[in-house]
Amino acid sequence: MVSLLQLPRELEKRVAIFSEFACIERSIWNRGLVKLHSKIVPGCLCLEQVDILPNVQWHLIGGVNVKEAEILVQNERLDVHFRFVLSCYFCFENDVISLWEIMPEDTKIDIRSNTCISQPFVSYWLKWLDNAVTESDKSLIAYFPEDGCYDYFLNNECLIDYISRKIRNVPDLEDLDSIVEFEEDLSF
Repeated sequence: MVSLLQLPRELEKRVAIFSEFACIERSIWNRGLVKLHSKIVPGCLCLEQVDILPNVQWHLIGGVNVKEAEILVQNERLDVHFRFVLSCYFCFENDVISLWEIMPEDTKIDIRSNTCISQPFVSYWLKWLDNAVTESDKSLIAYFPEDGCYDYFLNNECLIDYISRKIRNVPDLEDLDSIVEFEEDLSF
């Protein structure tokens, strides 16, 4: 092997092993994204037309993180259906609204009749758009993805934040501190 980096031979081997590992991980990440996209929008070829790899920061966990989801949701060359479903999974309220507003009627019908059945988490957001969310709908744990897509949302801090603050009404840490201080003032 010829090194263009002019590294010591021992370090050269380590860099080569790491590079090979990184290429494999990136390939796994890419295949997972393609699988997820195919599940959400079967037959769509928009991922083939967009080179998204330079814009994402893959990581060893193998899922789409919040920053990557934001990039994908904002990429207008990707199918609006796919972007809408991603915005639902990552609880991007503003994107859910804006994508729904620009979406063609036939795509909305497809989402209401097909996608919300195969992607149950989307049904919550459709009810949310219709102002029809009930207390039983707020049990979002039932909406987590299945069939291998769970890995993509395992580290979704937007989802966890949304569930804790908007659905479960859990105060953030600053609010908890002020509650504790208030209770300490009341104690004798």
